[in-house]
Amino acid sequence: MKHEVVTLRGMVVHGDGYGRKIGFPTANLSRHGWARLQRKPRLGVWAGWVMLEGRPQKHRAGIVIGPRDRRGLPKLEAHLLDFSGDLYGRQLTFCLVAFLRPFRKYAQEADLMRAIQEDINTVRKANI
Repeated sequence: MKHEVVTLRGMVVHGDGYGRKIGFPTANLSRHGWARLQRKPRLGVWAGWVMLEGRPQKHRAGIVIGPRDRRGLPKLEAHLLDFSGDLYGRQLTFCLVAFLRPFRKYAQEADLMRAIQEDINTVRKANI
């Protein structure tokens, strides 16, 4: 697993709620800062950390960059492992450490859920 740290920072905004519906809630960052990024990360699934503004602890997370919307901006979302709480309106920093795999669509929801669980297992075991 190659490490290549990329940092994204932004305000948590409401997404479509799909992750919560299938048991993997995510924090979605506003996409407004994407165009200003000097170094844009690859689209896909990453192992990394999420930090809440004003708090010193890091939360291990599975982070997804993509797919792109009609304006060409990718979704920026993270599933914080073993975290519960309301993050809406908070500033978060995503630290993408290790690229796990490219983003892909799944024909069946059950296949997506299995892939997400495998990604979470990989994040838990990752030396990051």
